[in-house]
Amino acid sequence: MADNLDGFVNYFRTIRDNVVRERDDIVFSKGFDTAANICVALLDERTSSLREQMKSGTLSPEDQRTYAALVDAKDAMEKELFAYWDRTEAPQ
Repeated sequence: MADNLDGFVNYFRTIRDNVVRERDDIVFSKGFDTAANICVALLDERTSSLREQMKSGTLSPEDQRTYAALVDAKDAMEKELFAYWDRTEAPQ
């Protein structure tokens, strides 16, 4: 009888642990996605006015370098964010 009860308890503990882990994965996924989108959106926002000035031919050489650095930073950030996501996507 005690063995059956221990088996039941372990079974329900396993279910509980899986539910908690699944919930944590969902929370992490949503949080990571939100944070990544905020970072990329901020860089997009900062470069949009510089891009418009570049299209109109009024961007100074210094601002062109700033624009290029921001675009490079955005590309590197996106690459690293995707790489991190790929490494953490599998259940642990």
